[in-house]
Amino acid sequence: MRKISIIIMLIMAVFTLFSGITYAWFTYVEQKSLASFDVGVLAIETMINDDEFSINYEISDIAYVDFDKDVVNDISNTFDAMASSNVIKIVLDPQSPLAVNQVTISEPSGQEGLLMLLIYEGLNLESGAPITSNYHDLIETITTGSSTPLEMRLAIETYNQSVLDDLFATVMSASDTLYLQVVVWGDYDELADPSNYLDLTYTVTVNIETINARGAVTP
Repeated sequence: MRKISIIIMLIMAVFTLFSGITYAWFTYVEQKSLASFDVGVLAIETMINDDEFSINYEISDIAYVDFDKDVVNDISNTFDAMASSNVIKIVLDPQSPLAVNQVTISEPSGQEGLLMLLIYEGLNLESGAPITSNYHDLIETITTGSSTPLEMRLAIETYNQSVLDDLFATVMSASDTLYLQVVVWGDYDELADPSNYLDLTYTVTVNIETINARGAVTP
């Protein structure tokens, strides 16, 4: 059985917690000769597939794909159905100030064989609103101009980073909900030793740093 274990790290200021994160925020406002400090609470709730985050989140039964047959050409027309899709929701507390999220997603050094696609679905989706599911069409667009599997993988990595950059540029207001879809497949061609692929476990670390938008510094 193929599994992926997602380690969730939520870091705010100098405090590291894994749910119900809250910390005091201060905004310095200067008007002519007068200065004042605004004090409040910045808090978020994070969920994956509508479940509250735990320190480790395990996804079972990841499907492996052949890069040329499935990712490039989708010969069997099953690439989208083989995806393991997970939606991360970041919900800003009703009393929070404007905020931005700096999200990083990383794998351990040396881990191979995981193909990942990040999709920013937007803010405050209506209940029951469909999320992106035409992954092959999206990857075709992302990899336009790439002629080799290596170039295509790099194009997908570049796209994923642009999604994270867009998240950081998205300012959330109180009670807003942000949706990030994380889609994964097993990449059979990237395995050094594919003989044991059925027993592999993958680890992905998701770090979410939510900060006051007025104090945000572009990474």
